[in-house]
Amino acid sequence: MKSDQIIQRLADAGFSVTRSRRVVADAIAAQKRRFNAADVEAIVAQVAPDVGRATVFRTLALLERIGVLGRIHARDGCAEYVVCSRSEHHHHLVCSACGRVTEVAGCGLDSMLDEAAERYGFQVDGHLVEIYGQCRSCRALGAGES
Repeated sequence: MKSDQIIQRLADAGFSVTRSRRVVADAIAAQKRRFNAADVEAIVAQVAPDVGRATVFRTLALLERIGVLGRIHARDGCAEYVVCSRSEHHHHLVCSACGRVTEVAGCGLDSMLDEAAERYGFQVDGHLVEIYGQCRSCRALGAGES
């Protein structure tokens, strides 16, 4: 996703577009695959050293909250991000061989979650599902086979 598109989604969600947020959006747009906060922070530090680390983290959190970014829990336990083309609720298929992330619209879990919540007197605020495996390309190449 291009930087201008990230900024437009931020503005459409009713948030101000500051110089710092533009710099972070530019750094995100420069990423070619999933990334972590340190990747963005390194680019921001080079092009705008006056933009602080806390601003980078707050902007990433904001972009995640409005659906521009999706958080992926990497196998090493660290959070990584992907730019999401969908702002509506969706999940991710994560290839454990090449790292490609695919967005999956709709999840079909709502009725099951509603039933479980009612049974236990629980109010569901949201859920997160990541599905790990191998994409079609990696399976065709035999990646990950020992």
